[in-house]
Amino acid sequence: MTAVVPSSAFPVAGIRTSSDGIAFAQTEKSAQHAGIPASAKAAYLAAIVESSQDGIISFTPDGIILSWNAAAERHLGYSAAEMIGRHRSILSPEGRREESERLLKVAAGGERVPPFETVRRRKDGTLVDLEISLSPIMEGGRVVAVAFIGRDISERKMAEQKIREAEERFRGVLESAPDAMVIVDREGRIELVNKQTEKLFGYTRRELIGKTIAMLMPARFRKSHALKHEDYIASLANRPMAEGSAFPARRQDGTEFPAEISHSPLQIESGLLVCSVIRDITERKKAEEAIRTLNAELEERVVARTVDLTNSNLALREEMDARQRLEQEVIEISETERERIGQDLHDDLGQQLAGLWYFSAALEKNLRTLDSPEADNAGRIARQLDKALALTRSLAHGLQPVMPEPGGLMVALQALAERSSELFKIKCRLSCRHPVEIHDPAVATHLYRIAQEAVTNAARHAQARHISILLSASPKELILSVTDDGKGMPEAPGKHEGMGIRTMKYRATALGGSLIFRNKPRKGTRVVCAIPPPENEWP
Repeated sequence: MTAVVPSSAFPVAGIRTSSDGIAFAQTEKSAQHAGIPASAKAAYLAAIVESSQDGIISFTPDGIILSWNAAAERHLGYSAAEMIGRHRSILSPEGRREESERLLKVAAGGERVPPFETVRRRKDGTLVDLEISLSPIMEGGRVVAVAFIGRDISERKMAEQKIREAEERFRGVLESAPDAMVIVDREGRIELVNKQTEKLFGYTRRELIGKTIAMLMPARFRKSHALKHEDYIASLANRPMAEGSAFPARRQDGTEFPAEISHSPLQIESGLLVCSVIRDITERKKAEEAIRTLNAELEERVVARTVDLTNSNLALREEMDARQRLEQEVIEISETERERIGQDLHDDLGQQLAGLWYFSAALEKNLRTLDSPEADNAGRIARQLDKALALTRSLAHGLQPVMPEPGGLMVALQALAERSSELFKIKCRLSCRHPVEIHDPAVATHLYRIAQEAVTNAARHAQARHISILLSASPKELILSVTDDGKGMPEAPGKHEGMGIRTMKYRATALGGSLIFRNKPRKGTRVVCAIPPPENEWP
């Protein structure tokens, strides 16, 4: 919409504003130099005003609006028809009217009012931020009008507000940081610090701002720090952020402490800044030293304890070896004693019983020849002596069971099965599909005693009715197992192991093998002894 600009508002000849205001008219000479006919000057000036991006308004010294361009309409929402002839005070919000009247008096007095920021009310009641300047329009040495030039700075204000808010947030983050933060320029001069910096170093902000960051370290390190700072600035393209490094820091009172510093570049509109984060690592250093001391002490204690344990292990090993030798001696003595007793039973008691049996048998024969009534008693004595002789021989074989020959173990186990069947009135059998020959009598004896103990336990304690002895050999191991259908072993046999079971385990260990009890309550037990084959024993 085209503003109505009365010709009386802009007299052509001799009218001017102050030197830096808007010229609403030119002299005849100036117009001629510009190539503009005098008759067209008013229209020319009106077109300039109308095309301006700034709101241009003119009003009388007492505030009555004379002209209103298109930019003023965009900024304030009123059309020229609505505003020309009205008082300018309609544009001043509450709180700004006194300011507006005061500045109008200055301009009406012939003085220019330089640009200042203020707010004016739009037609819809909202406020708009404007940068305003006022210039008096002079005619014949007196002020005939006042030119108002207003620029909408709402976007700039919003941008400035966002910048202020960002700065406030940045300052908030800076102040809330747990570490000291110092922002310096390219030359290392301090521009900003947070409260932790004051607390850590003992300086006030006023004492730090403008000084170099080198003042926060001992004098002996300042030169080298300046060189490092220059190197950091020069190598930012290759090193966007410096890693934390330790350095000695100095407080205002001259005391020094270990600190860790990290640098980060901050590129802002005014240039490059460097944000340095400084952390007091005194406690960490103390903790590290304490850890090193503790580690050293611990290492010494570990070494000492290792020596003690080594000595204890050696002593224990010696004790175990001695115990093992003692157990071996006990077993050997036991076997020797068994063999001696067996030999005595066979050679002495057996022979005596055999002689008595022959005498009793002859006595029975003679008494029957004489038809003596004592013949029956003599017969019963002979039969009892025969049984005693058989039992003695059986006991002798049990005490000296394995003959010193390769197949002696198989023969001894077969005899054990037969003797157990007769003695315990059960079914006991040996299963050996392929001959197993053992040349070492000690190995054969250990295996026999394991089988003998397992059979005896099954018959006497588990009340088994069927017992199976299995002997087999492969290139990898020899297996001897005894399986029964008795009531099984107790739930926790380890707590109730008798001498027999412990001896069985010892014999298996002495052979370099293992002894396993596979127990099924009320379904029997299986004892398995597995040993590696002695050299050159079986294929």
